[in-house]
Amino acid sequence: MVRARLLPLALLTAVAVCIGVPAAAAEPAVISADLSGVVVEGAAARAAQQAYDDTAARLATATATRVAAETELADLAARDVALTARIAERTDARKEASLRLVDAIRVDEANNDVLWVMTMWMRITVALSGVALLLSLVSVSVLAQDATEEAPVYTEEELANNPYLASVVQRGSEMYDTSAFAKEGPYRIALAAQGPTNSWATLFDEHARWYVEQLGPEVVSELLYADANGNADIQVPQVEDLLAQEPDALILVPMGRAALSAPVERAMAQGVPVVLCASGVETDNFVTEVGTNLYDMGGRQAQWLVDQLGGEGQIVQMDGIAGVDTAEIAKAGAEAVWAANPGIEVLAAQYGNWSIPEAKAVMEQWIAQYGEEIDGIWSNGAQMSQGIVSAYQDAGLPIPPIAGGEYAQGFMRLAAEEGFPFNAVQYPNAMVITCIDAALQILRGEPVPRFIDFRDVLENSGDFTNETMDAFYNPNWSDDVFGPIFLPDERMVELGYMTAGEAEATEAAS
Repeated sequence: MVRARLLPLALLTAVAVCIGVPAAAAEPAVISADLSGVVVEGAAARAAQQAYDDTAARLATATATRVAAETELADLAARDVALTARIAERTDARKEASLRLVDAIRVDEANNDVLWVMTMWMRITVALSGVALLLSLVSVSVLAQDATEEAPVYTEEELANNPYLASVVQRGSEMYDTSAFAKEGPYRIALAAQGPTNSWATLFDEHARWYVEQLGPEVVSELLYADANGNADIQVPQVEDLLAQEPDALILVPMGRAALSAPVERAMAQGVPVVLCASGVETDNFVTEVGTNLYDMGGRQAQWLVDQLGGEGQIVQMDGIAGVDTAEIAKAGAEAVWAANPGIEVLAAQYGNWSIPEAKAVMEQWIAQYGEEIDGIWSNGAQMSQGIVSAYQDAGLPIPPIAGGEYAQGFMRLAAEEGFPFNAVQYPNAMVITCIDAALQILRGEPVPRFIDFRDVLENSGDFTNETMDAFYNPNWSDDVFGPIFLPDERMVELGYMTAGEAEATEAAS
């Protein structure tokens, strides 16, 4: 630019010389004007450069912002795909459950058709003979019990004398409005458990952890856990600590009905819904309880034994742990059946504390005292039943019918080897899955029953006998496994309840 301005300056100088103007007089003015133009245009160039630089910086910032936004949109799209897949899985599961319900309804309708046919046959028979009428009434009564499992009917005296039973019966027909607890997920759920004091409780904890893993962090972001070591005094402050962490829901396995009532009340007052799992408390201020009717459970076992003995015989009764719901309430249910069947004589009753060695010691005393006079045995747990069988094996006596098996591998292995008749009820550790489902229903604002019997919702949790045990017995599990088990074989191997070779054999067989 400066060089371009020097050419006019030289021409002017030449002209000035030609017309007689002194060069020294013309040159300063021209140079001054020329330099002013250079300064002005240089400032404009710098301003233009600065504007260019500013624009480039803004463009770089905008480009970085666009790239970050595109990355975030890609992440959200990936999450949407994963969430859509999980929703599809849950939808498929619900469809399968609906299909099973439809099948059950069809079976029930078929049973009703059978009853209708039998009823019509009975009416025709009435016209022929009064004796035939009596026989047909008996037949229809038996068929009706086999065709549809009706809810047990209790006397006013039973309900009045057993607050637990009265509460279960009442809550079984009640629904809890959970809309006050509804909130968006994911959820933080607190689990105050018994702790791994035995294999039953260990598998309870493992089912809880596994199921939360299956649900995924978008459903349950955290499982807050407390191990009470089977002690109510330890559990009470643990529940307080869990509540201080402000969980969305509390699942509680109460170690004491009275001791845990106050913590349950505080949780509900804090706005934390409580799901009782496997046991109860004295207060009625909770949302729901998952378990089974323990009174009915003890009564079903007792009635099976009465039927096995044809209504007459001498029996012994081994109860669980004194003061514990699962023992005392089941015991009351059994005693109600004995009272209704005067042909049954109870020779002795004693607590076996759900212990194999203690039960064996008690049974050895009874064998020494009564010997083969014992026609049948009522037992409140499979561990004790194992001790009972061991005592008979040592004595070399035939094993009488035992009402007191469970989905316990050790007991079923003995039953398979010895071939004695037994009746098994269940109290599965896997019920914690149902407890977690109940907590999620509550947090979604869905109404829930105030009492949930796991037998109605948990697969393979019903009663069975020696005649149907093949559907339950898994010889590849260790003796201390209590089913049903929903954990994968790999996890059972990690926990020591199954060897790697057994897992491989099971996979090959399937």
